[in-house]
Amino acid sequence: MVEGTDAKAKIIENMQAAFKGETTASAKYAAYSKKAEQEGYHEIALLFKSLQPQRISMPITTRPFYKSRVFPHR
Repeated sequence: MVEGTDAKAKIIENMQAAFKGETTASAKYAAYSKKAEQEGYHEIALLFKSLQPQRISMPITTRPFYKSRVFPHR
């Protein structure tokens, strides 16, 4: 089991990796949707658009905690 500082570092690393993965997936689905629309596949474009992860609003009270812990360099 990972303890203390190592555990916090691992949590931050995992959250950053998850964020990067979600961002990449969203960008890919947007690109696929745009290409399908350009090629005349409107229904397929809508399908890809519906698969894009939706932006989740974070409550204002958690933003300072999230920013300082997950992205401390920002």
